[in-house]
Amino acid sequence: MTKNVISIDLNDTIFNACLKYRNKIGCLIVTKKEQCICISIERDIIERAICQCRDFKKNKIKEIISNHIITIHQLDKVEKAI
Repeated sequence: MTKNVISIDLNDTIFNACLKYRNKIGCLIVTKKEQCICISIERDIIERAICQCRDFKKNKIKEIISNHIITIHQLDKVEKAI
């Protein structure tokens, strides 16, 4: 876990997401009105943007994000996460 989380707005472009990935991170927290709603992973960019020949500057990050997220409480044990 890290304290310096990098996020992106749901309506931002895929291109802007790619610029944020240059910070050597594996995922972005996707927000709507500053509330976390899901994550975007590098695989989303590869499978749902590059492989589908989307226009990175026109298409929004909300069009390619992973919607099904499984979470646990921050104080849960590692065994529960596994």
